[in-house]
Amino acid sequence: MKRALHCVLAAAAASALSMTVAHAGEPADIAAGHALVQNDGCFTCHAVDSVKIGPSFRSIAAQFGAMPGDKGEHMIEHAVRHGVSGTMMMAHPSISAADLDKIADWTLAQKPAAKKAANASTSAKKPAAAAAAAKVAPAAKAAEPQAAKKG
Repeated sequence: MKRALHCVLAAAAASALSMTVAHAGEPADIAAGHALVQNDGCFTCHAVDSVKIGPSFRSIAAQFGAMPGDKGEHMIEHAVRHGVSGTMMMAHPSISAADLDKIADWTLAQKPAAKKAANASTSAKKPAAAAAAAKVAPAAKAAEPQAAKKG
């Protein structure tokens, strides 16, 4: 009876530990993911560490890399495959599941180092602002540069 209890507790502890460790891709998959991100035009809207049209890969990694297990990886894959409603992130249904996995691995590898965590709390707010700005009607966005020139 005591041995069975130890087995159950060990299994529960292992399960809890696996839920707190973020998915780490293989180096070859991460390198392949970087090539896919470059070749698929992701850098048109995203940059590694600054906001463009979409959030930076570092902020995406910080947000989704903090999720338990592979949940963050799966959410990135879903966002790339299906797009993100209410934003300018369009769907990419032709990317294979294997390539989506590599893209997610590379994206999660961009997570800021632990010593940069203090800065991550302030920069994590910027992607939310960028996402809100992305929801602005295109006509309003087109008018902004003209208004800046008049001022």
